[in-house]
Amino acid sequence: MEALRIYSPISLIDTNMAVASLNGAQKDHLFMVEQMKMAIGREVKEDDFLYFAFKLCHVGRNTNKDIFLLEEMEKDVEKPGKGTMPAWRTPIDEPIDYDHNFGFPAIVGDIYDSVLIKNPPVGEKPFIKCAGVIYRGLYPDVAFKVARGSRLGYAKVSMEVKFAHGVVGHEGRVLRGLNFKGGALTRIPADVDADIDAIPHEGGARAEANAKSTVIAVGSSKVEVPGSFLPSKK
Repeated sequence: MEALRIYSPISLIDTNMAVASLNGAQKDHLFMVEQMKMAIGREVKEDDFLYFAFKLCHVGRNTNKDIFLLEEMEKDVEKPGKGTMPAWRTPIDEPIDYDHNFGFPAIVGDIYDSVLIKNPPVGEKPFIKCAGVIYRGLYPDVAFKVARGSRLGYAKVSMEVKFAHGVVGHEGRVLRGLNFKGGALTRIPADVDADIDAIPHEGGARAEANAKSTVIAVGSSKVEVPGSFLPSKK
């Protein structure tokens, strides 16, 4: 069934689970929620999250000349700590970061669902679609840019993927054994059609209304949100 859970409960994971049993993205989520509590000085609420959907990866060749095959997206792979699953499911529980910057505070959200769209609209190739969440309570400006950028057409998500090996040919490099490791908010992804294409209207509107400053308090320090995601000034 080609459907995504665009809305998700605040608890994306069971907070009663032993920390040792959580994967990296789940630990990041717990850490971010605790940081959010300190930054905003209250309990976390649903409005502190922005849920959205985006296209992560299309079948075909991207601008890096890497080739993604439908059969590889469907093929079962081993995801550490999660067992065996189709490659298109591997983005789940992986982080959303900012322009492929993997250090804190660049992790601004998580991917919590994915689906393989095998029969897209006419003119589009099959693709992996994901549902993600931005920690708006910590990063109001990022939420603002995602909501505004999706409406104006400049917000994109760039895939982060590991692969078992590549087969180089005349058309490019065919990637085998795909294991998606997350997505990066950016303006120019290698998959140029990796659009952010669905944001619940109430969350999108509040994202713009609630974004006031590019610097927010996190604990006793301050974190500056990168600005490269906005359109260039002319």
